Amino acid sequence: MKIRITVSEKWDTAELDVSGDAACSDVKAKALAQIVGENASVDDYVVKFRGATVFNEGATLEALGVPDGGALIVLPSRRQPVR
Repeated sequence: MKIRITVSEKWDTAELDVSGDAACSDVKAKALAQIVGENASVDDYVVKFRGATVFNEGATLEALGVPDGGALIVLPSRRQPVR
């Protein structure tokens, strides 16, 4: 299945080809490595699907109900100051 993941820190989108049994945490790590770089700490980010935070990132994409062509967003876990 193909999914799109937007990393808000860069407002860039990664299109990944993953299986439905891939863990949400693994997909987040791949997207961060591709967009932010290898030094990005996955613990500093959260994943949202359909507007809701995914609290169990060990769940598979299939268990979360992510369809083929679905979209996820990766956000910093702490709010960023506005300047």
